[in-house]
Order: sequence, then C-alpha cells, then structure tokens
Amino acid sequence: MKNKSSIYTLIVLVLVLSGCMPTTPEAPIVSVETIVAATYAVIQAQTAAAEAVIPTATLIPPTPTKLFATFTPIATSTSFIVSSLTPVPTATMPPSLTPTNVTSGSGDILYSCEVVGSSPASGFEVKKNKEFTWTLHVKNIGTTIWSGGDTKLAHIKGAEYYILKRVLIEKTTNAGEIGEFRVALFAPEEPGRYSSTWTMRRGINDFCEIKYQIYVVK
Repeated sequence: MKNKSSIYTLIVLVLVLSGCMPTTPEAPIVSVETIVAATYAVIQAQTAAAEAVIPTATLIPPTPTKLFATFTPIATSTSFIVSSLTPVPTATMPPSLTPTNVTSGSGDILYSCEVVGSSPASGFEVKKNKEFTWTLHVKNIGTTIWSGGDTKLAHIKGAEYYILKRVLIEKTTNAGEIGEFRVALFAPEEPGRYSSTWTMRRGINDFCEIKYQIYVVK
C-alpha cells in the first residue's frame, strides 16, 4: 500500500513539473540599435576588403588646348591721284668730256673745256616762235689761251633753231679761267623736243662737244 502511494506521488510530481516547463523556447528580443550597428560594421568590413583589392585610380589632368584666333587682314585702300598736268622733263647737264689733244708746230697743245653753267638749262620748256638767249659758261682746263677773236661755239648737228650758227667767246680766257658764250635761239613753230649739238672751235680745231635740248609748247 505504501509503494502505491509513492508511485502516485511520483506521477503527480512529474505532471506538475511538466506543466511548469514551456513547450517551445522563446527567441531572444534584439533591439533596433543592435541591428543597425551590426549592419554598419558589415558594410565597413566589405568596403575595406574592396579597397584592398581595387587599386586607387590616379587622376590625370587634361592637357589644356590652346585656342588661336584667326584674323583676316583687311585690305588697305590705295588712293590714286590722276594729275592733269603734263610732266616736264628734268634738265640734264652734259657729262664731262674727254680733253682733245691737238698737235701743232713743235709741241703738243691741249684744248679742253668743262661746262660749269647753262642758262636756261638743257631741257628748257619754251613757247613756240619765241626768241631767247642761251648763256653757256665753260672752264678752260687745257693749256692754251682761248682768244676772243678766234675761239667760238659752233653748231655741228641736230635741230637748227639758232639765229646765228657760230658765236665768238665773250672775252679772252686763260687756262683755269671761265669763259662765256651768249647764243641767240628761236623756238620752232611746231611743239615738241628739239636737240642740237655744239662744239668749241679754235682755228681748225674742234673740241668739247656740248648737247642742248629745248621743249616747245603751244
């Protein structure tokens, strides 16, 4: 009888203990802060791993491009002035002539001259049918005296617009001195250029040719 009571007591104790124990264990409650912290830690770990694997890119600055502006030159206007005047030729002095050696008697006698003045100058412009005087100054660079009685200026070729074909020197001229001729000329009827050639002459000796031009206008 006592054994049965012990068995019943043991059964009751087992049942009581069975009722006190939960059938399913409850999951522990985790806070939001804990979840966020854990997630952030995982992201940081993944980022660190990626940076360890992927090399850091080096930025290369772009090369600056120079821009050059193209300028189109502007043409400069040129002014043209048309003159209504007829150009007058510039007078040209006769060139220095080579002295002429003339042999006479028992020795050499040198006749030579140098033109030092001409008025009007060669190339003078004159109206038609007008009379004028050409004054010629020449220097005696020879060794012989030019006598006023036998030394003359004579026309030898070219246009014949003179009044007298031969003109005597104004005065006797020694070596180194300057002599003078005064020649009377007359402008022709027709306009144009007229050129003549003259020579100094002493006796039968001609030396020092001189060219003279005039321009006849209306």
